[in-house]
Amino acid sequence: MKCLHELKEFNVKNEGVGFEMKELGELIELEGKLSICNLETVASKEEASDAKLRNKRNLKELRLVWGTKQQTIDDDVLDGLQPHANLRVLGIINPGFVRCPRWLCGDISTKRLESLHLEGLSWCPLPAFEQLPHLSSITFKNIAGMSVFGPGISGVTERSFMHLKTLEFENMPELVEWVGEPNSHLFSRLESIKFRGCPLLSLFPFLECSHRFTNLCSLHIVDCPELSHFPPMPHTTTLTDVCVLFY
Repeated sequence: MKCLHELKEFNVKNEGVGFEMKELGELIELEGKLSICNLETVASKEEASDAKLRNKRNLKELRLVWGTKQQTIDDDVLDGLQPHANLRVLGIINPGFVRCPRWLCGDISTKRLESLHLEGLSWCPLPAFEQLPHLSSITFKNIAGMSVFGPGISGVTERSFMHLKTLEFENMPELVEWVGEPNSHLFSRLESIKFRGCPLLSLFPFLECSHRFTNLCSLHIVDCPELSHFPPMPHTTTLTDVCVLFY
């Protein structure tokens, strides 16, 4: 088992079913994709560290998934789940923590990340995006407390999103505004923008300055009632896929 190369999903032991984190730690040759589920049963940073994710240099995609029935847990558990610096794709889903892990918000060790999916959390602050220059895809889903997105917010600077191509916001009940800045080329490489289930969203920079999005090909706005009266779509030579739906 120690030489196992592929494991799509690892279920942490819950009520007698599943495996211990230390058993995952023994699989040092894992590569490709891995989802770790039932993380709500991991009670401490030390137990999380038993998975030895930092040593799995060939792991490229990682999903960390907590169940809906959260137990009393140590806020440092995520710190113990630090992946190797070679990781390219990361998803963090339903963590019962109020703090972003240090390896994603402080002294970032995952600077080669190309895709980030954050779901069901209420971190303050969010990850230090200026230290993640290779991101090409970001998804925010069910993020509590996030009302504004843009420069100066949660580590967003002119160095952020230099390679970002896909940006998605889904079920964001408090998101009001995506802030833009005059003459900013912060999101100039974006090819796809999706908003779904953002009931308070009333402003985003494309409505005023389409020239900032010179590569935009796809724009989806679904169930965002405050955007139902936005002005006529600005002229663009690249935008070929537009979907606007209100329920």
